[in-house]
Amino acid sequence: MEKKQVVSVRMFQSMELEWDGHSIKNVDNRSQKLWLILAYIILSGQNGASQDGILSTFWDGSETGPGVLKTALHRIRTMLAESFGETFAKDFICCQKKTYTINESYTIVCDAEEFENYVRLARQSQNL
Repeated sequence: MEKKQVVSVRMFQSMELEWDGHSIKNVDNRSQKLWLILAYIILSGQNGASQDGILSTFWDGSETGPGVLKTALHRIRTMLAESFGETFAKDFICCQKKTYTINESYTIVCDAEEFENYVRLARQSQNL
């Protein structure tokens, strides 16, 4: 069984991805919308983020088609390729049946999800 590759994601203060000794940050003159879409997909977990959900969230119901999302994802992959290489950029985000997910061969360690887990545990311990 192949070991999953760990991608560290930090979302507090600024967003940063780290993988295989390389990192990329949102403060590197990148479009904030691209980073928000990437965060949305990462936080959607195994269920994924639907194409319609992404379009309605980030384009506010304006008359846009799937082409605008495909362009944004191309720009996200280009951004990822600059730091992590073409293979990572092509493999990291998957699309199946109009749903975007993170490739299962990567394990995401995200500070925002860890924080949510700690809050949940604290609430549970108060209810005992």
